[in-house]
Amino acid sequence: MLDSARSRRGRYAFTSLRPARLRQMVHHGFTLDEGPPIPFGFAGRWIVVTAIGWLVGILCLLLIDVGAEAIGWPAQFGIGLGIGVGVGFFQWRLARRSFGASGWWMWWSGLGLACPFAICDLAGYGLSGSALIAAAALGGLIAGLGQARLLGVRVPKRYWWVAASLSGWAAASATTVTLAIPGRPASALQWVRQLLALAGGGIILAAVTGPILAWLLSVHQPPPKPS
Repeated sequence: MLDSARSRRGRYAFTSLRPARLRQMVHHGFTLDEGPPIPFGFAGRWIVVTAIGWLVGILCLLLIDVGAEAIGWPAQFGIGLGIGVGVGFFQWRLARRSFGASGWWMWWSGLGLACPFAICDLAGYGLSGSALIAAAALGGLIAGLGQARLLGVRVPKRYWWVAASLSGWAAASATTVTLAIPGRPASALQWVRQLLALAGGGIILAAVTGPILAWLLSVHQPPPKPS
């Protein structure tokens, strides 16, 4: 009976992620074990933290915009950097507890999203409409490529995360661009629409990426058994 309990405890060690397990992380980002690869409800929690990170990212964007305007810098890069870091930080906190992701998860999100916007700033090209959506999609592609590497060799389908990241950021920005109202809302209905534009992007991003990441982790490849 004692041996059976120990066996079950070892089998589900990944879901509890004790400090001893976290110390076994490899340079690819984390160590996967046999048994259930992620805690129950991971996708739901991913959706919640991503949506929260999006809202926090909007606050970061506003702070960056104020600072950039004060020193006379173009501030479009703040769109990618602020929202990317906000989303990446909250995703990383869950990813660290769930599968041991390193802090680079957050930095790939922030810097990857900032790159296309920063290039447009340097080129003096103003982004709006479909151009803004394209910049967000490109940023999602860069972030996804970096984050896929953190998933490591034991997630054989990890590059599906690149497609998820690109699609998620494109859909999120399209939602915001479509719903946003230029200027100050003039009615209660327009205020509701503006709030949906602010929050809707994060919800869409979360709904696209959460289930896909949960699926990728659920079909992980166990490490080879020692000979």
